[in-house]
Amino acid sequence: MKGKSFTGKTHMPTPTKVIWFANVNLINNAKWAYEMILNTNKRVEMIVTQDWEWTGSAEVADVVLPVHSWMELTIPDMTASCSNPFLQLWQGGIKPMYNSKQDNETFAGVAGKLAELTGDKRYRDYWRFYLDDTENKNVYLQRMLDGSSTSSGYVVEDLLKKDRPVLCMFRTYPRITGWEQIHESKPFYNKTGRLEFYREEDEFIE
Repeated sequence: MKGKSFTGKTHMPTPTKVIWFANVNLINNAKWAYEMILNTNKRVEMIVTQDWEWTGSAEVADVVLPVHSWMELTIPDMTASCSNPFLQLWQGGIKPMYNSKQDNETFAGVAGKLAELTGDKRYRDYWRFYLDDTENKNVYLQRMLDGSSTSSGYVVEDLLKKDRPVLCMFRTYPRITGWEQIHESKPFYNKTGRLEFYREEDEFIE
């Protein structure tokens, strides 16, 4: 920024070439949409959005990929929120109305084509359970459940049979942010281990 690097000597920031997002309307959520549309996005070479509605983000995107709505999902999906302690898996209830794909199917499709164009099979290997071993698509959801301290122990097939939300395994209910730091004297996960209302590093000041 202004000729100064804030990333140290080992990392050189490069201009953003592509923005590809799903399940969010970035322009609608932007705190300064005017700045994004008129200045920031103009410097990005390609903007891709995945949506089932024509949003403000779709209006300014270079590519709009049509995806299933939540009630059309042909493959199980999972959701949670930072505002409540619940986790839910479900699959759609109606047949997709149009020629759309599920979010992960679009990623897998592009990855498969990149593997074909570049000869690098790692693109395809990453999405193997969508492109080749299609009977095991739920393996990606199961990996996320297994890798999280708040969902480890849950099984995708069991949650789909329940057809209702389950509790994430936080330490408290209702969820209390910073409970361990307050009651067990654990440090906060930052440089000082304390609550910080001021940072002296250049990247925060400038």
